[in-house]
Amino acid sequence: MTNQEYLQPYGRAGIFVSDIIDSMNKTYIPAILILVLVFVLHYFGIHYYLYIRFTGYDIMMHVLGGVGLGLALHWFFKTFFTNLSAKKHFWSLLIGIIILGLLWEVMEGYYDITIAPVGTLLHWVDTVKDIINDTIGMLVAYLFVKDK
Repeated sequence: MTNQEYLQPYGRAGIFVSDIIDSMNKTYIPAILILVLVFVLHYFGIHYYLYIRFTGYDIMMHVLGGVGLGLALHWFFKTFFTNLSAKKHFWSLLIGIIILGLLWEVMEGYYDITIAPVGTLLHWVDTVKDIINDTIGMLVAYLFVKDK
């Protein structure tokens, strides 16, 4: 039994849900796995001072986070905005990752887990570096999914 046949008694809403299920890409699966990995690595990074002990740990975390969020954004836009051109899709991913990266940086500032006091030059340099690393991660994800 296809999704269309199964959801037919539900009328137009059932057909709409069926269309989404049939056309849904599966990039949410690696997105979830990578974001869970990021969460676990972040937990260990905080509790074992890995962000302080290893200078590249923060870079790795932002690139991995960018990959996971890039895949999640790709899934979101491909599932709910199916008519986006390739160019609009790319720009949606780029703007989305920058917004999410900025929200993360605001959270870091709020919980005082930055490398320098908020507002100092070192803080702003670190913020820009983190947004660039998030974007690099999104670009890596985009390279894997751009033809799908």
